[in-house]
Amino acid sequence: MVVLRESDHVIKPIETRYKGYRFRSRLEARWAVFFDALGIEWEYEPEGYDLGDAGWYLPDFWLKNIGLRGQEPGIWAEIKPEAPTETEENKLEKLVIGTKTDGVILIGAPQANAQDHLLDGHYQYAYEPQNEGCCWWDNCMTFMKCYSCGAMKIEFLEGNYMYCHKCGSDCDKWHPMIEKATIKARSARFEFGESV
Repeated sequence: MVVLRESDHVIKPIETRYKGYRFRSRLEARWAVFFDALGIEWEYEPEGYDLGDAGWYLPDFWLKNIGLRGQEPGIWAEIKPEAPTETEENKLEKLVIGTKTDGVILIGAPQANAQDHLLDGHYQYAYEPQNEGCCWWDNCMTFMKCYSCGAMKIEFLEGNYMYCHKCGSDCDKWHPMIEKATIKARSARFEFGESV
């Protein structure tokens, strides 16, 4: 009889190719499909950073033309299959402070109308230069799109914030384009060479 121990089995994500990139996981590739479907410009693992005591860090995505809460575009995005550990949170926080740029941790696969991330949600870390260069975090963040001008933002999921930062019209996560982008990302079949 062969006894197998947990340490004998290391389960790893499947590397996935999409748009000339080799993603470390299929989950990251699905987010790239989601970003493309919404016209969000992205770079995958554009630069690594030495965070001192926190070690080295290679953020997953740089999102060029979308911002946090309607602020200036440009935000770090880290992809996690489940809620981040304290160490993972600490690394993103140090990156946000060190680069003076907001960041977000996107948990699980893209979702549109599902209520799953109301319980946990995407975490965002906002840099505050006016507050001695520190940052603060919040959860239940989501992608929102304006029904009038099409502007997008990453925002707190609450009625008070469901307005467009550019034109003032209604803006929310239930926009049909977000739902279509979610379906496209979740149904991508990379192993067959499908270009989505």
